[in-house]
Amino acid sequence: MGLFGLILLTGFWALDCSVIHEYHFVNLLLTWDEAKAYCRSSYSDLASVHSDEEQKLLYQVAGTPISKGWIGLHHTRNNWSWTLEDNHLYSYEDGTFEKWVDPPPGTYKQCGSFIIDQWSQMNCSEALNFVCQNADFKYFLIERMMDWNKALEYCRINYTDLANIRSETDKSDLANLVDGQRVWIGLHNRWRWSDSLVFNNCSLQQPFYCHKVLKQTRRLMVKIRIGMSSPYGLEDSTNLHQVILKQIHQELSKQAPQQNFTLMWKKELTEE
Repeated sequence: MGLFGLILLTGFWALDCSVIHEYHFVNLLLTWDEAKAYCRSSYSDLASVHSDEEQKLLYQVAGTPISKGWIGLHHTRNNWSWTLEDNHLYSYEDGTFEKWVDPPPGTYKQCGSFIIDQWSQMNCSEALNFVCQNADFKYFLIERMMDWNKALEYCRINYTDLANIRSETDKSDLANLVDGQRVWIGLHNRWRWSDSLVFNNCSLQQPFYCHKVLKQTRRLMVKIRIGMSSPYGLEDSTNLHQVILKQIHQELSKQAPQQNFTLMWKKELTEE
């Protein structure tokens, strides 16, 4: 059976059983939350894009000129994270040490600043002084007005990163250093897709894009020629096709464990 195993193992590494998205433009005036509920009821979800190919498909549905509408990008206050993204460095549980200045209701911005002894949301394009840190978490006040992204780049080139705050002690050290002025720190907000980056007021009513997840079915035919040393031919091995199908199924299951496969055997007897 070693010969059969070798033949089958070399034949199926490229099998693709991925899913594809079918996009739909819905010309109803709904808020973002209403649009999400509609898409989940009638399709799969608000449109999400995870590849260049899917982006092209969405553009085709959007048409020319592009029709404005909701898609499945969103963020909440719980998506904030530190630029170092290394939670084991922090002395608090799960990296959620927070001392927020409450923003106005419905205000969600992308970058975090430090003021007095708290952090607050700001537009990343605003210019502020900022605080860098080195690998030993020593803080350095940089009195050069920059937006958040330029400040991050500056710190990573000249130090280690924008200031990350691990504990009350770090917060007190930073507060003493900046002496009441507002500065950039290494806190930023992430956007995520509704099915698992700046949107307008989500209470606005406008059309939207849904997607429907389609499982991509592929039919793969493999022709195998088997040489046998037995003078009695294939009739002497009535279970041969079951053995081969079993090996094929085992190999496919390894490569795509979440997929279902239907295997059929078509046997041709040839004489040479």
